[in-house]
Amino acid sequence: MIIHTDQKVLPYSQEQLYELVADIERYPEFLPWCREAIIHQRQDNKLIAELKIGYKLFQEAYMSEITLMPTTEINVQYAKGPLKHLRNQWYFHSLTPKTCQVDFEIELELRSFLLQKAIESVFTPIAFQMLNAFEARAKVLYS
Repeated sequence: MIIHTDQKVLPYSQEQLYELVADIERYPEFLPWCREAIIHQRQDNKLIAELKIGYKLFQEAYMSEITLMPTTEINVQYAKGPLKHLRNQWYFHSLTPKTCQVDFEIELELRSFLLQKAIESVFTPIAFQMLNAFEARAKVLYS
């Protein structure tokens, strides 16, 4: 299993960053490889979402259950698709009214041993690229 954690302090409010990450349907506008994001179900603070990802000829879709804990935390749990395991968590900690620390954790395991080994060497740069895309999006929206 691949596990990656990251932490960043960003010049945006906790509310702004939470709303950015919680706006799943907008992911295709700024996240690399995200081709489509569909919310299939909303009930209270729970969502069932489908993400379609693609890179060159590679295209896959998977479903996740997302738990929103307004302004403080977003938890994503893999539900259905080609993966074996996916879990990621976002934590938002207000440092000042205009500064927030974001903690990000992701665990990933693919069904295919060969694909798992292949992705292990490139996963950290992919995770950094994803986080940088969120940061760039915040800059566009809030600066």
